[in-house]
Amino acid sequence: MHQQLSGTGDGNLFWYKNSNDALPFAYGPLVSTDVAGTNNTYYAGLNDFTGTVGPATKNIFTGGGYNQFTPGINVYTAVPTVIESARLYIGNPGVVTFNVTNSDGITVSTVTINAAATRTTLQPGAQADDPNDQGRVYNLNLSLPAAGNYTITPVYDANVTLYRNNTGVTGYPFKLGNLFSITGNNAVPDDASDTTYYKGYYYYLYDMQVKSAGCASAARVAVTVTQPVITQAGSILKSNFSTGNQWYLDGQPITGATGQNYTALQSGKYTVAVTLASGCVVQSDVLNYALLATHPGTDTDIGLVIFPQPADNEINVLFTAKTADKLNLQLISSNGAIVFDKKQSADAGNFSTVINTSNFAPGTYILKVVLGSKVYAKKAVIVR
Repeated sequence: MHQQLSGTGDGNLFWYKNSNDALPFAYGPLVSTDVAGTNNTYYAGLNDFTGTVGPATKNIFTGGGYNQFTPGINVYTAVPTVIESARLYIGNPGVVTFNVTNSDGITVSTVTINAAATRTTLQPGAQADDPNDQGRVYNLNLSLPAAGNYTITPVYDANVTLYRNNTGVTGYPFKLGNLFSITGNNAVPDDASDTTYYKGYYYYLYDMQVKSAGCASAARVAVTVTQPVITQAGSILKSNFSTGNQWYLDGQPITGATGQNYTALQSGKYTVAVTLASGCVVQSDVLNYALLATHPGTDTDIGLVIFPQPADNEINVLFTAKTADKLNLQLISSNGAIVFDKKQSADAGNFSTVINTSNFAPGTYILKVVLGSKVYAKKAVIVR
């Protein structure tokens, strides 16, 4: 079932399958989705996205060291975001500043940290890994004000050093759903043709805490969606919604067909989309409609015959093809479901086949015969 979900608010709207889901399946004021809600219900939250991205500690990878490394961290965000905090490993104390630049090279956010050493032995310059270094979580509150790519680059005083991994690094891109990701870094290889060089390094910010910008809603709002259902009476198709309807044929909107009822003028796949008071657009399942001949004798050019009538376990189909052509046989139930569908070639002359109906529920069906470009149909009844 295809749905369109819409809403408004001061900031970014996030859509969830369940009220307590950590990650939304979609975001934005207007969402088109095939994701099914729980009991036809979705949940909308405003600016309430939050999560953790990147390795939790430096010990996730097998090795690294401390120094005043210069590469920047590359990240992508799909919505305005704030990097609240991250774990840093400090080899020697001092002051470090992180600058965030956008894809145009403009600095959009900055933070300066008085960093206390977390390494067991404090020494400036390049130092080996300290397996006992537990690091420390620092508040960053770095703002990424719009969707796009950003680079986070450190600036050091004379003494402070940071840790980075350079052994056993795997996992790029580190993703938080479809909203935020650490895509890499701008470490430069000696060989310019090596486009995967950056994947061997992870820099500075571990266990990164991210949230959407803006004030979060206090609670998520439940949005219950009722799916439209099409019923058929002859050529009349009826929606179970009295208003807000738009009828479609083979996926294309039918001009002016916005009433509760629609008279089908040709065979095809019919659906109806309904715009709810909430602004959500919901769509019905497909009803496969076969137009019956309205004038006596229109199927006599092939002499289409089916028997027995009513049928039990099988239906015999006979007709005469004037020329060899492509053939498609379908048996369609009263609710539009195709229960039998067979494509083959038909030679010129008499044609006959048997359709096994032993597994079909009793009821009224339409046998649809498409021979070349022509369509024929007959009513078939199954009883037991």
